Amino acid sequence: MAFPLVGLGYSGSIIGMSAHHHDHSHCNHGANVNQSSLFWAVIINVMLTGAQLVGGYMADSLSMIADAIHNFGDAGALLIALFAHRIAKLPADDNMTYGYRRAEILGALVNGTALVVISIYLLYSGISKLMAPVTEVNAQIVIVVSFIALIIDGLTAALMYKGAKDNINMKAAFLHNIMDAMTSFMVMLSGFAIMFWGVYRIDAIATLLIACYIVFHTYGIVKKSILILMQSVPAGLNIADVKAEIIKQEPVSDVGHIHIWQLDDKNLFFEGAVYVEDIGLEKCDQLKEELRQTLKEKFNIGHSTFDMSLKSSNLHCELH
Repeated sequence: MAFPLVGLGYSGSIIGMSAHHHDHSHCNHGANVNQSSLFWAVIINVMLTGAQLVGGYMADSLSMIADAIHNFGDAGALLIALFAHRIAKLPADDNMTYGYRRAEILGALVNGTALVVISIYLLYSGISKLMAPVTEVNAQIVIVVSFIALIIDGLTAALMYKGAKDNINMKAAFLHNIMDAMTSFMVMLSGFAIMFWGVYRIDAIATLLIACYIVFHTYGIVKKSILILMQSVPAGLNIADVKAEIIKQEPVSDVGHIHIWQLDDKNLFFEGAVYVEDIGLEKCDQLKEELRQTLKEKFNIGHSTFDMSLKSSNLHCELH
């Protein structure tokens, strides 16, 4: 595609041109996610929540009730992930020209934030129980129910494993279930500790460890989601490195007004002003393709917009 001619000064000494390139694959994002798997994962987590609440009440186990609340949060997280995934697959239109793919980033942010809120509640509950008088816990019920929960959490996580590998929304939901499996395992261990050694406070301690574990693993998802929505330079990219690669291309003399951001967790965008020495329009078109290819190969930037200006040796060109 040739650069559109914007302006022509003295004998073509100053020419402003822009070029834009991107893939039109807005509807295929997250196509590898099995929606029926998400649906059944929601059903399983709701049923598991009920079983854990009953078991936690019968056993007087705070850690099991905490795990049940977490599992209920997982059911909501999976619903959000499913809803966000369906919205993200909608095609671009006149109002949403980039499409709806950021719905999955919002879904990941909501899920991550929900996990943090749940963790704060668990921390409060665990500390309260540590400070309260010791109460007996039915270790047998704790062990049996938490073992069943561990198996179910593992199976649910397996259902989402494929989609979680390259989709931040699915990864957030997947981590919900991985953490559930870990918490169920910790609850089961606390049940054994109570059964064999009578250490009833281990139930509250396990609750605190569960909360800290959730916060630790959720921080990265919440941070990445916020940075994407704020259009931050993607992690692992440095503007100075991108600029240096562009300047390597002859006859580029300088690069300015650089912006690099993410539309979602996979698609990177570049926009910048590229200053070049006097060359013909055909050479400019070739240069644009070379720059686009460089950004794609070196930095995985698939969407590039260049505002290019030619200048002669005796004239200076500025872009505003």
